[in-house]
Amino acid sequence: MPSSRPPYRVGIIGTGGIANAHAEALTELSERARLVAVADVDRTRAAEFADRFSAPQVFSDPKDLLESDELNLVHICTPPQTRTPDIPGDAGGRHRMVEKPTALSLREMDHLAAVQEQTGSRS
Repeated sequence: MPSSRPPYRVGIIGTGGIANAHAEALTELSERARLVAVADVDRTRAAEFADRFSAPQVFSDPKDLLESDELNLVHICTPPQTRTPDIPGDAGGRHRMVEKPTALSLREMDHLAAVQEQTGSRS
């Protein structure tokens, strides 16, 4: 039975290996969630990924993706050492799904908990 709610608009940051699994899952859930934007520091790789998964927006800077008003949810699929503090902390109050491991130290986890407390968003 189709949902009466419009699908969540999702962005993916990082278009390497694990991002493919996330995008494929979103494709299977197309009535509930739609991939609308991708970001990767390698713009060519991001564009190829976007073409493969029909994502209309491509960014080479994750912060530009995060500033997009069209997103409800962001999947962060970058290498663990690049996830904190900047990308999750700048998610603009959007919910974030962070590929595991979420952080590499207790200090980084404390930072994520503080961001969650300040923004009300969940990782």
